Amino acid sequence: MAQAAKAAVLAGIALAIAAVFARKGADHLTLVIGAVGLGLAVTNPRAYLAVTALVLFWAESDATSQLFGEASQLYVPRGPFSITPVTAMLILGWWAAVAESSAREHRVRGLGPLNLVAILLIGCLAFGLCTGLSAHAASREAVGQIWGIVDLLLAALIVTNWARTRERIMQLTAFLAALVVAKSAIALIAYAAHKGTPLRGVTTTLATSLQPGTNWPYCVVILGALALRLHHRLSVFATAALIALPGLALYLSYRRSFVLGIALGAVVVVLLSGAARPRLRAGFLLAIAVIAILAVGQTQSEQVSGSPSLQDRLTLSDFGASDRETGDAYRVHERKNVIHAIEEHPVTGLGLGVHWSQTSFLDAYLPSIRSYTHVTVLWYWMKFGVLGLLTYAALMLSTIALSLVEYRARFRTDPGLAVIALTCGAAFVTLLFADATASFTGIDVRLSPIAGVVIGIVAAMSSLPRRTTPATTPGPSRRVVRLAEPAPARG
Repeated sequence: MAQAAKAAVLAGIALAIAAVFARKGADHLTLVIGAVGLGLAVTNPRAYLAVTALVLFWAESDATSQLFGEASQLYVPRGPFSITPVTAMLILGWWAAVAESSAREHRVRGLGPLNLVAILLIGCLAFGLCTGLSAHAASREAVGQIWGIVDLLLAALIVTNWARTRERIMQLTAFLAALVVAKSAIALIAYAAHKGTPLRGVTTTLATSLQPGTNWPYCVVILGALALRLHHRLSVFATAALIALPGLALYLSYRRSFVLGIALGAVVVVLLSGAARPRLRAGFLLAIAVIAILAVGQTQSEQVSGSPSLQDRLTLSDFGASDRETGDAYRVHERKNVIHAIEEHPVTGLGLGVHWSQTSFLDAYLPSIRSYTHVTVLWYWMKFGVLGLLTYAALMLSTIALSLVEYRARFRTDPGLAVIALTCGAAFVTLLFADATASFTGIDVRLSPIAGVVIGIVAAMSSLPRRTTPATTPGPSRRVVRLAEPAPARG
């Protein structure tokens, strides 16, 4: 009876939302997602969450869009509240996770030790909206810019409310790793079939993916395989097989900041892995150094990638005349304009929906995206001022610190969760490096839910009780033969 009542209430809400979207001219995709999502969320929350993960996996990948059609409409704000279909799916996903927890008589969870960071993010959104609207920003554009952070929080809350046991955390990480490996295989198939993503400004060179929402998960899986090997949980051949496809897809993306970032994350994994033998650790460090040197020395000319070098990104140096036609040149000029806007409003920021003024000349720049920047750190500072900069630092550093704390606490008693914690911490080190040095990250609506899932895994792990007895190291079983005690002498 209670289940029928919930279904009736949700059906009414769905009809009301559908009517609003229909009046605003939304396409049928939103209505189909809403109807199917509500049905699955009521009848089988686990199936709904799996379908949501699969839809997001299909929608955000460059390769799947090239092979099976463009699905970017899932990220387009719609309706009177400028909400995206992905955000609607995540809201339903949160409800499905909470409904399942309520059926098991569990209370609704937050983010545990990261609750303060979540409050800071919500405070940033409120502050940015007030600042932007007071500066006469368009309300629809200002509201439309909140969904990247909202998606991150929703994804994290879904994980913390669903993954309440050790088994579920292990199942979730295995499922997501399988999706990433499948995504890398699809990307390589598309690349081999000349269906890859054309590099901006270059017509003859293709890449497997340009999206950080695709490349960062490759880094997570590679770091996880490395951590498993160092903790003797995978064989050499299994580690190579798990790394091969994501590693090749990452290399063919020509995103050097992620390659250098994953080298830094791998150093964290190697140095902190307490189970690694000295020779194995030295071998991995040597391999990481070689990869980093090759990445730094990789030619980044127009013919190869059409991207400026890492030094150009860091020093904001001007391009020559031949570089002005490359697809990445406008982002360096964009960064100069954004820094100028921050210098004018260093404390409060511009606010959500407010455009920066163009002081550095930018050829054929689109005025409609002058309220955005491709560098995540600068985005937080430009939108929310000093509060945003501190919040971003708190988000990244708190997640890394909590991951490493969980690793140290579970290293001897629960190696499986310890490896996951170490992987999450190293992955955020990689992302932090890419956010600070790359000009192609930004508050990406495709990356935000993925980062939220990783944050949710760390927060869910922190709420689990810690084992007190050391875990046995997996290995070949040995039979213990007990010798019979000699019979007592008679007489």
